[in-house]
Amino acid sequence: MAIIKSHRKVLTVKIKSVLEKALIVTGEQAVGFVRPIVPIKTGNLRSSITFATIGFKSDAESVDGFVAKSSDLVETPTEAGHLFIGTNVEYAAHQEFGTNRKGNNETRKGNRLVRRSFLRLGVLSHRKDLGSTFAKTIKGLLK
Repeated sequence: MAIIKSHRKVLTVKIKSVLEKALIVTGEQAVGFVRPIVPIKTGNLRSSITFATIGFKSDAESVDGFVAKSSDLVETPTEAGHLFIGTNVEYAAHQEFGTNRKGNNETRKGNRLVRRSFLRLGVLSHRKDLGSTFAKTIKGLLK
């Protein structure tokens, strides 16, 4: 009678590590798509665009020098396997969604700040590229 050895634990760790690395690579690419289209006045908003992910394990490995961890610059996902792209700059939401506040600014139209979406536009207009990068990264790491 042959004894079959289970490799479930080893495979689970490998798959989680691959998924984590794929999220990091995809997050870096998403930031690269968003930053060039950020409305720029001082450069603060553009330089604050980043991403965060919670790894499946506590000792997240580095991918191209970046270590996946929580960040003060963007809300941290509450579950492993999620990727958040964003910023902590207070006025980012006003740029993304517009506002009804009064003020003098070249991007204002009457009493409202005109919407100048950059996060949604940057991610949604490249969702196929991001999905492809995620899939290719997983495929390459599982070889």
